[in-house]
Amino acid sequence: MATITNTTMFGSPPNQERKRKATSQKGMPFGILYPLANIQNKRVLDPIDSIQSVNYFSKGTGKELVTGMLRQLFLTRPGERVMMPSYGLKLDEYLFEPLDLTTFEMLKEDILHCIKTYANFLQVVKLSIVEASPYETRDGLLIKLSLKIRDNDLIPPFEVGVNI
Repeated sequence: MATITNTTMFGSPPNQERKRKATSQKGMPFGILYPLANIQNKRVLDPIDSIQSVNYFSKGTGKELVTGMLRQLFLTRPGERVMMPSYGLKLDEYLFEPLDLTTFEMLKEDILHCIKTYANFLQVVKLSIVEASPYETRDGLLIKLSLKIRDNDLIPPFEVGVNI
């Protein structure tokens, strides 16, 4: 049995100049900001007067975009996201564990694996997990991440904090 090996090409192949121009246009990453909120007054829950007045989607760039993405990643349990059953972290499993070095190392390993899998454009510069003091925040754990966006020198490294 013969296999058809014909290829139909539409248009013209890109030349070297076009390829170089296309790969050199790396700017600021952008996307939808989370949580979804009314843009005018920055309120998450707002009464809806009419469907035309709702404006919940806004474009974000840089630190605020990455912070929202990580917040969604950390607060989602695996199995909650449709079509991505392994997306998220099981942070609530660590709430009643003893606050020792083993727990911190397991949590660090889970966080780094999750960021590498679902936010591979980020480079973790520093990750620290400490027991939150009652004066700083409420009881629990405080996760501090120092991050840098790979291949983007326009945004300096920044910190993101998560309380669990």
